[in-house]
Amino acid sequence: MEEFYKNISDALNMLSGMEKDLNIRHFTPNELKVFHTIILRSADNEEG
Repeated sequence: MEEFYKNISDALNMLSGMEKDLNIRHFTPNELKVFHTIILRSADNEEG
């Protein structure tokens, strides 16, 4: 179980770094969900 928590911590740290790099830290939770959805949909469209 300890490995699970370490993996979650690593993922959250990586996400925080990406939000900082993309300058989207000021986004509200709803704005982040919209942003993530747009990115995922765009990636899906390029694959298909």
